[in-house]
Amino acid sequence: TPPGDTTTVPINPMQRDDCTVQITSHAYSTEISGSTGRSVAIGGSTSTGGGTTVAEWRWLAPVITEFSGDAKLVFAYQCASGSTTFQVAIGDWNQTAASGNYTSRATTTASVSCTGTWRTAEVNLSVPKFSVRSKNGSGAVPTYLVVRIAAPSGAQVRLDYDSAASPSTLFIGTKP
Repeated sequence: TPPGDTTTVPINPMQRDDCTVQITSHAYSTEISGSTGRSVAIGGSTSTGGGTTVAEWRWLAPVITEFSGDAKLVFAYQCASGSTTFQVAIGDWNQTAASGNYTSRATTTASVSCTGTWRTAEVNLSVPKFSVRSKNGSGAVPTYLVVRIAAPSGAQVRLDYDSAASPSTLFIGTKP
């Protein structure tokens, strides 16, 4: 576990029902220091979820929704010095399996520089067509849109999820 973290929340909501900035949700790792954001331990991969090495967000669409095309994820990060490499993935999580079943639909890496201050990363992905569905209806099983961020190499990093000063944003083509 990175210094300062006592526990890590493996899964976080992608948005509130009212679509407003989540003023307190940026503190989504229990911190001894009370620092903003979440530490992501170096060495992770978006192919494995949970724990200290991967940050994950899920969104449940209200209706069957199709995604495809160019996507851009914008998020705030902080690392002391040098550089770090992010691995970013967009996919879906199907609740049919006992522990869930994640399928990656698009993955990319981005190298960023570290200055000790909060900076913004913009990561572009090309997403092939896939669908998610709500759990409404008889026998329906929910499938969530998922964003995962890992840091396979580089400097220790923190992610600021949607504080008032640094809202994270995912732009992706949809078809309800």
